[in-house]
Amino acid sequence: VAADVRAKGSDLEGALRAMDDAEELLRVDGRRVDLGKILCRRCNLLVDAGQLDEARQLLDESAAIAAEIGATQDSELRRDIQRQRARLTERARRA
Repeated sequence: VAADVRAKGSDLEGALRAMDDAEELLRVDGRRVDLGKILCRRCNLLVDAGQLDEARQLLDESAAIAAEIGATQDSELRRDIQRQRARLTERARRA
């Protein structure tokens, strides 16, 4: 949430730093679903910033997590991935 607030205030670096801590904790705790979701949120910020290659890598990692845990197509994680993939594709098309 803090990262979203910072991002809306155009503090991309601050938003990404806030996500770093959460991402690290989720990796250590093995919370794969939540990790996949935060990777999608990070992807969203990077797409907005035009950092498409890094966004694509995060989205691929999130998709790999979804496959690994057997997330269904109608799960929140899969829907997040689909939304971010569409945003990334649209942004890349316009670039």
